[in-house]
Amino acid sequence: MVQDAERNAERWARDVRTIRVIGTGAMGRGIAQLAAAGGVTAELADVRPEAVVEAVEYVSGMFDKLVAKGRMDAADAAAAKARLRPVGEPLTPFGECDLVVEAVREDMDTKRELFAALEKAVPAGTVLATNTSSLPVTAIAAPLTDPSRLAGLHFFNPVPLMRLVEVIAGARTAGWIPDALAALVRRLGHEPVHAPDAPGFLVNHAGRGLVTETMQILSEGAAEPVDIDRIARDVLGLKMGPCELLDLTGLDVSHPVMESVWTGFYTEPRLRPSRVGRARMEAGLLGRKTGEGFYPYVDGVKREPAEAAVPGDAERRPVWIHAGDADRARARGRRWARCCRRPGSRWSGRTRRPAGRSCW
Repeated sequence: MVQDAERNAERWARDVRTIRVIGTGAMGRGIAQLAAAGGVTAELADVRPEAVVEAVEYVSGMFDKLVAKGRMDAADAAAAKARLRPVGEPLTPFGECDLVVEAVREDMDTKRELFAALEKAVPAGTVLATNTSSLPVTAIAAPLTDPSRLAGLHFFNPVPLMRLVEVIAGARTAGWIPDALAALVRRLGHEPVHAPDAPGFLVNHAGRGLVTETMQILSEGAAEPVDIDRIARDVLGLKMGPCELLDLTGLDVSHPVMESVWTGFYTEPRLRPSRVGRARMEAGLLGRKTGEGFYPYVDGVKREPAEAAVPGDAERRPVWIHAGDADRARARGRRWARCCRRPGSRWSGRTRRPAGRSCW
């Protein structure tokens, strides 16, 4: 039975021909690019028709850039662009469609409303997937007549470069769907990981330790964003600091995730978001997408202030030592010397006082 299920999952993934991506923001565009490059027709849909046109132009431009850099053959790029299919509204009548991936804003009511409408519009065999980064898949699927056809398929931004994809089964997801989605992810060249339907799943739960504490440091005024990022890169060895990461994903995405994870774990204190995050989000300081976040951006390029020079030996600074401190230090040294000379002393013959030990 297990082998039959595995074969069915692999067969479904191999036979997928058409995916509809609903939501053409950064995530939706990335998912469409990945699918089209992997030989799958990617239908793009959004409540704003102009956003669909912009998304097709953007993804086509990304294929052109890959050709210019020698990372993609011109013929492959042309074929991939031909697999981008703008369809307009999310509920535009469906033809053949194997999978619908929702990539709209991170809001429970919005997602539930969309899937309730999709359930009535899609073919009976179409699998439904949500790209939610933190909301419970079980809760999203709960209002559906058939919640077994919905699962979580969480990509990371930028989708073409971030190879990890979380596959999440809800409480009532059909048993074959998570394995089938994982097989499809592998077909597209990415790496799936099965994650529990818990707040933040795996990656966003683990990541709270970095970004949540970073926001707390900023709220206390203990360090500047650029200093935190440099420490994260130079000391922790991360490719990107937490403030840079928040600017990339956008605070309009990241802060709601922080709040969702915090409330999902019943307001666990160690996961509590910072007031700074919501204030910056409401001020529109979202990051790269708005041209200003923790850093300013000009034509999409981050402007980082120059690192302050470290004072060298040439710059000598006076140091003040209180006379009383010097006298006490000399007295401690004399007492230690007497202990070392005292016959039978446990410190006899030693020339240095052991760390943490005292003979007075």
